[in-house]
Amino acid sequence: TNKAGSKLSGSASRNEDALIRQMDRAGITDPKERAMFMAQMSHESAGFTRMEESFNYRSADRIMEVSKTAKSKGRTAIEQAMAQGPEAVAEIMYGGRMGNVNPGDAYKFRGRGHIQLTGRNNYEAASKAIGVDLTKYPDLASKPDMAAKIAAWYWQKNNLGDMARAGNTKGVRRGINGGLNGLSDVDTKYASYMASLQTPSITRTQTVSAQTPAAPKIPTIQHKIPDAPSISEQLTSGSGKRNQQPIVINSNEVGQDVKDRRIAHVVTGGLSD
Repeated sequence: TNKAGSKLSGSASRNEDALIRQMDRAGITDPKERAMFMAQMSHESAGFTRMEESFNYRSADRIMEVSKTAKSKGRTAIEQAMAQGPEAVAEIMYGGRMGNVNPGDAYKFRGRGHIQLTGRNNYEAASKAIGVDLTKYPDLASKPDMAAKIAAWYWQKNNLGDMARAGNTKGVRRGINGGLNGLSDVDTKYASYMASLQTPSITRTQTVSAQTPAAPKIPTIQHKIPDAPSISEQLTSGSGKRNQQPIVINSNEVGQDVKDRRIAHVVTGGLSD
């Protein structure tokens, strides 16, 4: 189904395709729900290009905007973490919560995939649902197929389908983001995916049926065998008299369109071209 006429390439295209396949596997079939699912996931992953959270913030102000936990620790602590590197920034944002109890957990279980799965607790929950130990192999959460499975699991676990089928963009946005951040972008993407439902999907493989060429017809050519002349031969009878007994070769029209081609060959001396 629908790619919203996108011109994605490389990893972004693979991520989008994986989501479309996963919707089919997960039984997400309603057109509005499919469009909403794709729009929300596209926004969350910056157009299917950002599959792993980055901690390379340029300012402490930005960190305080996106993380209440970091903000509560003060600007000085944030600036010190920024000077130490990504692991320290992750710790000041996620350390001590969401199941991150061990040193390094905050960075190890950073946001990955379309929904930015974050925190040890969420990795454990996804692992149980999907059947893959993401706590042992957390990097798998950013791979196309696994990220798509996690996204569909999260979507259905949080019952976002009902709101999506009703076209409730705000409700779904709150269910994913906790607020309405990015609502305008989601609305635009949703409209684009919905529009793509009205046209043939560009993901379908176009098949061309080859026509079997008709066998050439062999023209029927009839050759008329010329009448054979009557041949008369005088036979000598016992009485010494000659009787003329005509021996006549019967002439019939023999065509090459007879059913048995071998007979036609024998009679006419060859097959027609």
